[in-house]
Amino acid sequence: MPPKPQKITRQYLEDKYGTEEACGIHQQNYSTGERVEYEDITDDMSTITMLPNDASLAICTYGAQYVIKDLGEGDLYGFFVKDNPVEDSEITGSEGHDFAVIRGRYIVDLWIKHFVQTEDKAIFDLQDPEDAAKITELYGDPRKWTLSLDSNSFEPGDPAYPHSKRMVSYAQRQELALAM
Repeated sequence: MPPKPQKITRQYLEDKYGTEEACGIHQQNYSTGERVEYEDITDDMSTITMLPNDASLAICTYGAQYVIKDLGEGDLYGFFVKDNPVEDSEITGSEGHDFAVIRGRYIVDLWIKHFVQTEDKAIFDLQDPEDAAKITELYGDPRKWTLSLDSNSFEPGDPAYPHSKRMVSYAQRQELALAM
């Protein structure tokens, strides 16, 4: 496991995961399993987007797990669209979505940027008011996210859901602060 950086910032995460080159994402010929450079892809070639650990980025869970293992920290969150409606058509078409949350603050979503390519960034800050609307659009209500921790899964409303891992949106955090 890599050593944890002392300070993780949005810029650090963008530098590490913001481009396919930085993350080591590559294309693989689906038929032969060989790595293919973008300029060598032909119209009749079927390719798949692969992570550096040779897992397919077509599975959003694999992208989240890769980030968590690569950083040596983070949590795997997700949701089913039927429980947490969102606006993004790629996510609704998948019926659910998984992503990494780093230090309870940064969503890192390689799938949304590098696989379906519906967003121009892979990093969203739960504490940044400028990201609030986009986070709601893509990820819905954080109080409805499921947490996967080791071999356990905690559903919203589960009394065993670790209190320190419960998430709220920027707007919800502001409401809580005003109520105090």
